[in-house]
Amino acid sequence: MKVEAIIFDCFGVLYQGSLDHLMELCPKDRRRELKDISHSFDYGFVDSREFIDQVAEILAMTADAVTEIMQRAHVKNVLLTDYIHQLRKSYKVAMLSNIGRGTMSSLFSSEELDDLFDVVVLSGDIGMAKPEVRIYEHTSMLLGVSEDRCVMIDDMLPNLSGAEAAGMSAVLYRDVADLRKELSERFGVQ
Repeated sequence: MKVEAIIFDCFGVLYQGSLDHLMELCPKDRRRELKDISHSFDYGFVDSREFIDQVAEILAMTADAVTEIMQRAHVKNVLLTDYIHQLRKSYKVAMLSNIGRGTMSSLFSSEELDDLFDVVVLSGDIGMAKPEVRIYEHTSMLLGVSEDRCVMIDDMLPNLSGAEAAGMSAVLYRDVADLRKELSERFGVQ
């Protein structure tokens, strides 16, 4: 298979996410509610202010405290962004993330996004989310690359299954060293 495009997930790959940390703080009887509001945010059904307000209510915290927790929990994977700079010399690169509106600007500047990615697809902006097949098809269409020439990098198996159902290859993200090795061995990516 000749790879023309590599697609990266955001949380758990490019960034450490905050939802796991929020879940740890959440009363067990309200965790389903927290997952539901997170899902609604990812699809763009609620905006960031509504999301933070509802999470604050669930956790019995102030909105400012929730915002601070979320900001502290987000840590950029600098080794991976360095590797993406190398990949962009030979491949089209995209980010495909289940993320609500307004969150991306707190993670990457518009200049960083332009520097790292040819295409950025955010579930909250388009009303689709991984692992829906059509979001992968949409991403490959924006890249101008057929699905069978795309590789999806994600840390969640259901999202990888969705990519494979769309005709893409999939790689489970563990760390940058493993990713480099697997892309090289399976696809000849250098």
